[in-house]
Amino acid sequence: VDIVLSTNSGTSYPLTIATGVDGTLDTYSWTVPPSISSTNLIGTQLRVKISDTDYTATSRNFDTSNADFTIKGTLTITAPTIGGGSTWYIGNSHDITWNNTGDLNGKTPGTLGILLSSNGGTSYDQTIATGVSAGTDSGSGGTNLYSWSVPATLGGVNLIGNNRRIKLVLDSDNTVVSEMTGNFTIKGVLTITSPILNDSWPIGTSHNITWTTAGNMLSTISLYYSTDGFTYPYTIETGVLATATPYAWTVPATASSTAKIKIKSDATDFEDAISPSFTIIPSILVTSPNTGNEVWRVGESQNITWDIGGAVTTVCIQYSKDGGAYTTVSGGAAVQASLKTFAWTIPDIVSNNVKIKIYNVDAPTVFDESDNAFSVKGKIIVISPNNGEVYNVGSSQVIQW
Repeated sequence: VDIVLSTNSGTSYPLTIATGVDGTLDTYSWTVPPSISSTNLIGTQLRVKISDTDYTATSRNFDTSNADFTIKGTLTITAPTIGGGSTWYIGNSHDITWNNTGDLNGKTPGTLGILLSSNGGTSYDQTIATGVSAGTDSGSGGTNLYSWSVPATLGGVNLIGNNRRIKLVLDSDNTVVSEMTGNFTIKGVLTITSPILNDSWPIGTSHNITWTTAGNMLSTISLYYSTDGFTYPYTIETGVLATATPYAWTVPATASSTAKIKIKSDATDFEDAISPSFTIIPSILVTSPNTGNEVWRVGESQNITWDIGGAVTTVCIQYSKDGGAYTTVSGGAAVQASLKTFAWTIPDIVSNNVKIKIYNVDAPTVFDESDNAFSVKGKIIVISPNNGEVYNVGSSQVIQW
């Protein structure tokens, strides 16, 4: 027998499925192709005609389908994994991919819509895209993708969550769909912007930990630090709002060349964020003179004071006048750092712009200066009369200073 096909409800049968089939078999296994002789087979008006090849022109034995049948294409989501388990990130571009059978682009319209469920597939209320090319098929199916830059919200819905699903719907036939059978997760992204690589933060000083976020993170976060670059046993603070950047951190008294910061979601809004490696260094802090209100007099003894953080053994104390180079104070070249005070006899450096600098002798890059310039003034010393002298009225005396 010969088997031919009609795409117009039997008005004509121009398409050949098979010829010379053994009629005694009563069946023919047909793998439905996307097209025959360039004719797209997807449709609803298909009929089959089977004819006996032993015939004369006027007496051929045949039969046809009594009613139309339908040929549909198919869609199958391949990413996110149809069974769920994938994790995608807000602000990143992720490829939604699918396979198709049949020349779906050959129908009118040859497009599909991509929908999102935020409730595990109960409903698909958010639209990712419309009018997307559905796919062609030259005989072995088609592979297709849509690159989606995941937004923070869609249709007013916060996309962060773990019960998201995607569904494809063919525009020319909304019964041709592919729907995920499991959930995938969408997470926000938190990126630490400070500290940066090779930053040096002195012990005891305040530095801002900063970060950026992608996504509407509703949970709080916790901040930790590491001194070995691998483990994070030290808690900075918990229960911080994800929007509370910058966070002022007083650097702890543990020096490290491999320090790192970790920020963790107190829920599951984002993956742990870890900073580049930075250095925590010993510190020196000049505490006096520092306010700029000090007025010290030549020849007086005044205490220069400081604090230290970490292992600082010996410091050098210097002064600068009128923005010039620093000069080591007399006796200040190697002072025991733990004393935290040094009695300085003020030399004749009269100026309204004097600063003190103290640096670590073992690591001169570790230093501090007075925050504000102070003044050194001259000093008046009465020499005479100064020892109980007795002056007579009318006598001439010398007052000396």
